[in-house]
Amino acid sequence: CLWTHLSIPLKETPREQAYQILEQVWVSWYQWWHPRLSQPLNTNCHS
Repeated sequence: CLWTHLSIPLKETPREQAYQILEQVWVSWYQWWHPRLSQPLNTNCHS
């Protein structure tokens, strides 16, 4: 499993915009990590 915690300050960013930014960052982050992850040893990990 790859546990990731992404956050962004909401003081200067509207909530909807923050969500879009985090969603874009997550897709980019996942695309980078996915081919670099070895096969999981724990088969109880759910995606």
